Amino acid sequence: MSQDPLQLRLHQQNYIHFICDKMGIVPSALAKKADLAPSTINRFLKEPTHTLSSRTMETLARLSGYYMAPNGEVQRQFGDKERQMLSMFCELEDQDKDAILAFLKVKVSEKNTDKTKYVSDGPSTLQEHKSCHLPKC
Repeated sequence: MSQDPLQLRLHQQNYIHFICDKMGIVPSALAKKADLAPSTINRFLKEPTHTLSSRTMETLARLSGYYMAPNGEVQRQFGDKERQMLSMFCELEDQDKDAILAFLKVKVSEKNTDKTKYVSDGPSTLQEHKSCHLPKC
C-alpha cells in the first residue's frame, strides 16, 4: 500500500527538522554536509507538493545516523560496534540477558534521562525491551 503523499511530506519535513536540530545546523548546511545541492532540501521545504527521493533519504540517514521509519518515526541506526555488541548479547543465556538489562536499568535511572521510558517500568518492560527492541536472538 502506497503512503499518502501529503503524509509522506509531513513525515519528511519532521525528519529534516529533527536532523537539523540534532546536528545544530540549518537545512542548507545539511544539504552541503550530505553532498546534495542546497536546492534539494530548500525546494522540498518551500514547495508544498515536493517530496524527497528515497536516494536523498538514504543519504541523509547515512550522514545523520537516523532514519525515518515507514510510520514516520525517526529512529537511530545501529553502527558496526553496536551491531557487534547486540550480536554478542544475543548469544548470552536468558538469565545473563536479564542481569545486563537490570544493570542498564539502574545506570539509566541514575542518569535521569528520557531514555528511562524504555527500561524503567519494571520487569514487564524489561522483557518487552529484551524481545521487541533488540534484534531477534
